[in-house]
Amino acid sequence: MWMTSNFLDKQWRALPSAVLIICAGALASFAAARQAPAPQVAPDSPRPARARPVTGGRGEGVSGTRVRPTVELKTVIVRRIDEEMGKLAGPQFLKAAEEPYYIEVQTQASLGNLARSSLPVILLNGEKLLNTRATGDRTLVAFLPNLKMLRDANTVAVVWLGDEQTKTIRPLTFGLRDVAR
Repeated sequence: MWMTSNFLDKQWRALPSAVLIICAGALASFAAARQAPAPQVAPDSPRPARARPVTGGRGEGVSGTRVRPTVELKTVIVRRIDEEMGKLAGPQFLKAAEEPYYIEVQTQASLGNLARSSLPVILLNGEKLLNTRATGDRTLVAFLPNLKMLRDANTVAVVWLGDEQTKTIRPLTFGLRDVAR
């Protein structure tokens, strides 16, 4: 019995030093793993993508300054819809319209790429004409079901939906008598 007791006593005395050695080894391997050099990259492997600069939206440059904050107008024309404009307006609009007209504005500068999340619309007396279409690089057209929307003195401007800060600063004006009937 004396021998068993002596054996267990030696085992229990060695236990704290064994735990200490295991913990020290784990810490050493953890520190070595954290300081390991970056893995080697093959010379013909693709390079990491560069982060693109974040801009505030349409019309802003790399530095975030606005490139084109306005859409200034050159001319405005209001006419009765002819056959060509009738195709652009569509058969449903022509059926519903009493006396269809179209309003066409030309901008001083190019409208640029219109494949974006925002688009330009014509403002007639402050009201957005949501059926506005671009028919050219500098031309916008919107359709009127009749002349009841017109006043004796009318203002026309352009605003970008989704970017209302980009709009006409100096709207054009025309009178009801200027409309070609």
